[in-house]
Amino acid sequence: MREGQIDVAIVAGPRIKAWPTLGVRMLSRWCADAGLKVGWYGGPDLKVRGVLPLEGSGGIVIVQDLQNRIHRMQAKAIVKVTAPLNFPNPFPGWYSPGLVPESTARKLLEEASLSWQPVVVILGTGNRALRLGSEMLQRRIASRVVCLESVFDHVQGWEVEKRRFEVLGGRFVYGQLSSLTAKSPFLWELKIQDQNGIRVIDTARVISVGPFESDPGYKEYPGGSYLFEWRNSDQLAFVNDVESIMLDEARAVVLASRLLKGLADSAGDVKLQLERALWIAKQKLRELETLGEHRFAWKHEGKWLSPESKQVLTGFPGTPKNLQPGKWLASIECVEAIGCRACERSCPTNAIQIERDVYGGTKSFLIENDCTGCGQCLIACPSQVPVMMDGDHTRSFSHLILPYRERVPLKKGDKVTLLNRKGEVLVQSKIVDFFIEGDVMKSEVPLYKVEVPTHLVWEVRGMVGIAPKPEVESPDDLYQERGLRTEVQIQGDIRRVRENQTISMSLFELGVARPNDILVCEDGSCGLCQIDVDGMKKFACESTIHQGMAIRFTRDHHPSSELCPCSEVTVESFKGMCAAAKPETVEALSPLSEAGRGRCHGIICREACIRTAKECGIRTENREVDWSFPWSDWVLKG
Repeated sequence: MREGQIDVAIVAGPRIKAWPTLGVRMLSRWCADAGLKVGWYGGPDLKVRGVLPLEGSGGIVIVQDLQNRIHRMQAKAIVKVTAPLNFPNPFPGWYSPGLVPESTARKLLEEASLSWQPVVVILGTGNRALRLGSEMLQRRIASRVVCLESVFDHVQGWEVEKRRFEVLGGRFVYGQLSSLTAKSPFLWELKIQDQNGIRVIDTARVISVGPFESDPGYKEYPGGSYLFEWRNSDQLAFVNDVESIMLDEARAVVLASRLLKGLADSAGDVKLQLERALWIAKQKLRELETLGEHRFAWKHEGKWLSPESKQVLTGFPGTPKNLQPGKWLASIECVEAIGCRACERSCPTNAIQIERDVYGGTKSFLIENDCTGCGQCLIACPSQVPVMMDGDHTRSFSHLILPYRERVPLKKGDKVTLLNRKGEVLVQSKIVDFFIEGDVMKSEVPLYKVEVPTHLVWEVRGMVGIAPKPEVESPDDLYQERGLRTEVQIQGDIRRVRENQTISMSLFELGVARPNDILVCEDGSCGLCQIDVDGMKKFACESTIHQGMAIRFTRDHHPSSELCPCSEVTVESFKGMCAAAKPETVEALSPLSEAGRGRCHGIICREACIRTAKECGIRTENREVDWSFPWSDWVLKG
């Protein structure tokens, strides 16, 4: 047992994969610069087992290292960093292998050989949902992707992400989830109740992304305890999760200010710097959090922009006003005040200087005299918004420069279909030439020069190749094998699976995954995917396939519509308890219900329980942070 003392401990909660996150680095830097002793605990070398809150404020962090030694770190303030994991409110069949969270879906996309046809349904219309759908369409993993909005009355993501998703062929559906039923190991029937009745979609998989409620950011409970829970993005690249990382950066400054006021005696210049950064961070948060009040959508009359939208487009400071023959100029049409600055950061001549006011208005954007038409903003934009145009509109045909991020490259002379902002077909054209010849597999986005009828230069904003598909010469062309296969026993049956992949991935590939396997948490933190491997208890997410191994299931959770599958608490019984006990706050429910106290420690059902409590009229504004110890099943071996 090793003990120590520290001012601020930043700890990784269960299922945090990338550690430390960008937000954690920023928070720790501000605190350290102010003279506080800061440490972050987590990652592959230090596994956080839980926190023991102390009376008054602060607590003790219990950490286990690679040698299974236990460390107790007493901290005046503790920040528990959690990963976003959104499940919808329970409906018949929701707890089954047919519905997986975003984190599991991404692992299946990268590591498993699965078919995602005929269609993929994504629950939620936030930026993460739209971005995942766009990636699947760009990589041609799925030919059809539908985003389902069941909570809000409009798309929650940015207009630029919505535009990109629709241009690529994605579609939206509004309605309430009715049921999810298995038709085969790789095909599920999803029923959706909308205003016209029941809509049925046969889907390969349903991916739960959200949001299903407003993001609380970080919260402290109890008040004045200096025990914080902070939801962080686990992406390390800005372009992979622009909105979440921007929120993390701004909230890191606000949280650092809160910590320094209570813990730092005197920080001098650091506090002055933090005050300036705090003002900027609050402005950014105000932009992001009030964006819904200034939601923008392009209006069309048929396939063409309406006169009202054309007026907005031509008057926006990001679009060129003085086009000249032979001179390429960028047109950056981020009319919505989203706060992203990727194009501004990439511009080598500072021709992009974005300045907006707190009400969503744009004061400055593109400085045309400084724009050299280099195309860097087209490559940098994660939402594929900018295009480049020249000023020669005296002829019947003009040219546009468009990015094309799909894995299948185009060649000079290839025929393409040009699309409007909704993804609708406008006209057929061809690739005139490469403007920048990149490799999308290496994040170098190729830019293509396409021929466009002059009257469509302000309408065309996307394209898709229409080259004829090559004939399949052998069945092997339809399937790409990943790695060598070996024979194992699963429930007594001989099966051939890929070597050196996790058992969880193999179960999904074979179509025998259980509801217990849907988290794929990699560290056994949920405690659900326990199996028997050659007579020893292990977790499927941690164990890898090897020749001749024998696998048997030791736990079996059946597909369920219960609120808490681990403790078998139903929505009806939970609501009945709320009506009978009439607790004023959500934390008062803890001693009354077993919901959230099962094997997964509330990972699956906690947020759904809080949303259900809110439906019953219980206050959830200052809901408690779950400091129950330990955070996951843990056996201390002597």
